[in-house]
Formats: sequence, structure tokens, C-alpha cells
Amino acid sequence: MKRHLAADIIDLLNKQPSRGASQRMSAGELADATGVSRPTLNRRLAKMVAEGQLIKSGRGPATVYGTPDAVMPIPSASAPAAAEPTRTGFAFDAGALARLSELRMPVASRTPVAYQRDFVDRYQPNTSTLLPAALADRLYAAGKAKTPLPAGNWALGPWLIDLCWHSSRLAGNRKSLLEAHELLARGRAGDDDADMIMVFNHKDALEFILEALPEYGIDTMVIRNIQSILMQNLLKDAGAVGAIRRQGLTLAATAYQPVQGAAQLEAMLNAIVEKLRRIRNPLEAAFFAWINIAYLYAFEEGNNRTSRLCANLPLFASNCAPLSFCDVDAADYALALTAVCERQDVSLAVDLFEWTYRVSIDKYTAETEPVRAAGPARGRFRQKLGDGVRLVVNNALTVFQAAATLGLAADEIGIFRNLLAGELNRLEVYNCSRYRLSFARTEDWVSSGRPGLE
Repeated sequence: MKRHLAADIIDLLNKQPSRGASQRMSAGELADATGVSRPTLNRRLAKMVAEGQLIKSGRGPATVYGTPDAVMPIPSASAPAAAEPTRTGFAFDAGALARLSELRMPVASRTPVAYQRDFVDRYQPNTSTLLPAALADRLYAAGKAKTPLPAGNWALGPWLIDLCWHSSRLAGNRKSLLEAHELLARGRAGDDDADMIMVFNHKDALEFILEALPEYGIDTMVIRNIQSILMQNLLKDAGAVGAIRRQGLTLAATAYQPVQGAAQLEAMLNAIVEKLRRIRNPLEAAFFAWINIAYLYAFEEGNNRTSRLCANLPLFASNCAPLSFCDVDAADYALALTAVCERQDVSLAVDLFEWTYRVSIDKYTAETEPVRAAGPARGRFRQKLGDGVRLVVNNALTVFQAAATLGLAADEIGIFRNLLAGELNRLEVYNCSRYRLSFARTEDWVSSGRPGLE
């Protein structure tokens, strides 16, 4: 990234006294002021938002950009206290105002701080906690109670799109949720741009997790493969995909200075994974994974994306509702992680994590209600349902014919046919991999009107 353009943009935003405290400018205004073309400027703005240098607010023509400490100003002590902005329905606890004010100060005024290894070293699984223990128990009870189905056997369609899009959005992706839905239904194409590739990579990484987790468990190589899938075709250096970072890394908009040595990075990632595997409460484990993988910055790029997906590893393993970071604002996300990186203060991250996980539970429950209603019968027929889906889609059998070929008892056939019809009604290109179906065959079957369901 060219530092001089980023610096020019920040200088412009910090020299807008006529705009008052908000210091916001549109992309058009910034393009006119910098003399840079709109496409170039848009790419740069998206990257700066993803890195936390800028905050984006508004929609469409009303979209404006500002510096983090300017867009969400903290009221002065003499002014009436205003509520923390509720752009997404989330607000940090009122007691965090002082900390938020300090974190929004210009980076030059904050003391540089290096990675603190003892943040991991002093953590003892099942003795230490990052989430308050009572909160972890409550979230586990809420997430576990809603999902009686085995991991990988859920109605992944809507939820998969949700996680792909929200995580991509936090990484600066400019596609809308509707566009993400259409992309995943369409499948990859040779002319996909970086935003499209990012969405597809999220989908591939999630499907990899569901396949790899039962075989390998939570493992360093699983995490490195997650990063490699997320960053496939997005890095200039193909050798950096899945590799531990071997060069220095300077982060914008923070006083945090990550570890620079590859050997230490690899050792710390292994230590994080070793402790992660031993944490019994899956919500504590999810929080531990999210915070520590993001804090370490073990990879050249994609560290935050990797941490978001890795937070789901213990949730999948324990059959808990997934975490999709629904509706999390990029500014709130950046502040929560900055507090961890600069101060090893997890309190803001705890607030954000609790809120977004409860949103995730509610959305996931609504999406899976038709499947959960099938109860234990679906779990009993899990393998045969996969066989039945393939017989209908690949072999052109009807639901009745498929059920008749699978060796079911007479009193099971009616129940099975109803379950199979439900699976086939929910089958889309974006969730077909769990049945080992190709994108092309699934698209042909769906576009042909779902033959065999009559």
C-alpha cells in the first residue's frame, strides 16, 4: 500500500475544521482533493477501512469517511454525555467511555507496545478465563440448546452466506449481502474481482473446516490451511499463503508492534493451539481463539479473517450455534481488538462477543427451525439422507425411488421421504459440497425445477 496517499487522506480528514468534530468527507471530495481517480481511491479507502485507519459510515451517495477518533467523538466532560453510537444496535458499556477516548487518540500520542507473550503463557485452560465464567456458561447453554443436529449436517445455506458476507465486510469487502448471495449461487468465474474471490474463499474455508475438523481436530495445520484458503489468489506472493510470516509487519492506526521473528511466531501459534484444545467450555475457547489468533498476527495477511473463522472451530466441535459476527460495525471491531493489542484489555471484546453471539444464535435458530423440527430421526438417517440426495440429483431418481433403494424398514420409509424432500428443497449451489455434489450438476438440477421432488 502506498503510504503517501494514505497519509494525504488522513491529513485531509484531520484538516476540516469547518466540518466540526465529525471531520468526514465523501469519496468524491477526497478524489477531487487528492487528484486520484475514483477507482484507485475507492480501492485505497476500502483497504484503509479494513486496516482500521478510517471509519466508513452512511450508505450509497451518503457514504462518508473519517478518522476513528473523529467519526465517533467522545463528549467532553462539560458536555452532556451522549450514548455511544448505536449504528448496529450494539453499544459498548457506558463504563468504557474513558478507555474508548484513549484508544481514539492519535496514534503518535500513544505509547508503542510490543506483543506480550505472557498474555498466553499465564493463561491456564479451565482455571484462567478471558470471558467471565458465568457468561461463558450462559452463552454455552444458549448456543448448545438451540442446535441438536451434528456439525456439518445443518441447513448451511443462509448461515453460510451470513458468515461469508459479514467476515468479508469486516475485511473491507464492498459487495452487498444480496450480491454475496447471488455470487455463491452462481459459482466462481474467470473474471472474478478481489471482492468476489474473498467471498468464495470464505465459503471454501468454512467447508474445509466442516470436513477437516472431525478428522484432525483443532490443529495448527488446520489453522494454517484455513488462512491459505482465505487468502488464495489474493496475495502477490503465493508462497505466503498458509506460511508463517517471515517479514516485519507494521500496522496502521495502532501503537501495537507485532512479533517480527518467524520462529517465535510459530512457537506462539503452537502454544495458542495447545491451550485452545484443552479449554472445556466451547464459548471460552471460541473467544480465546478469536482474540489470540488476531493478537499474534502470525501471517502476512488475513489474520483477522482467520481468527473469525477459527473462533468457530470449538463451536463446531461441540455442536454449538456458529458465530457469524452479525451486524458488527468495523469501528467497534477495531476498537475491541486495539484494546487487546495495546493493553491486553479484553473487556471491550467481551461486550462485542456476547452481543454478536446472541444475535448469531437468534438468526441461526430461525434458519434451522425446519430442520430441527425433524428431531432425532434426521440424525438417525444422516448417512442415508446424503445417499438419497445424490441418487436424486446424480442418478435422476425420484424421492420415492431413492427411498425404496436404501434398505429402509417399512415403518421408516414415510419419515425418510419427508426428510429427503426437505433436504432437496434446501439444496443450493452454495451448500452442495456437504453432499459431495459438484456445483455444475447442482445448478443444472436446481435450474431444471428440482426433478424428482414431484
